[in-house]
Amino acid sequence: MSLPALSTHSSHELKERAIQTLIDNDRGGYTIPTAGLYPFQWNWTRASQPSVG
Repeated sequence: MSLPALSTHSSHELKERAIQTLIDNDRGGYTIPTAGLYPFQWNWTRASQPSVG
């Protein structure tokens, strides 16, 4: 089963929404996955990395 093709308008709208999401989730040197849903996302990533030093 194949999905219907997106119209030019839909592709443009999707692109604009994606760009706005990245802008909204930008925190300077990094982006968050979504505001409020995973408030400790950075902690999970950091916890899985070995300490250096």
